[in-house]
Amino acid sequence: MKVQKNKVQRLCQGDVLRDIECIEYAVVRDGNIEISKINFPLVVVLTQDCDLEQDFTFRSAEKEKETQDKYLLSVLVAPLYNVEHVYRGEQLTEINMKMATINRAKSPGENLRKNETP
Repeated sequence: MKVQKNKVQRLCQGDVLRDIECIEYAVVRDGNIEISKINFPLVVVLTQDCDLEQDFTFRSAEKEKETQDKYLLSVLVAPLYNVEHVYRGEQLTEINMKMATINRAKSPGENLRKNETP
């Protein structure tokens, strides 16, 4: 594995980020707000790079813009899982979810390795 460390100040499509918190839900119970978070060890940025670049450019401009229509309200990411955990259906056991197992030696496992499984 090769890791490239850049001094880029903005997010880019395809960046892998560590230790990302995701709010699973927020509810009010007895006057208190209960927030459930899921911590993902690794996620990959899916938002298009042109949108990320435009957001960065407009937010870091010296003169404030009249509108903020180029700002992103959120960035789309997807969790990354260890393939061995996925084969065993254990990638979400930390949040008490059991997934289907995938036989690595048969078509389902081969399709997953070839990125043919949506």
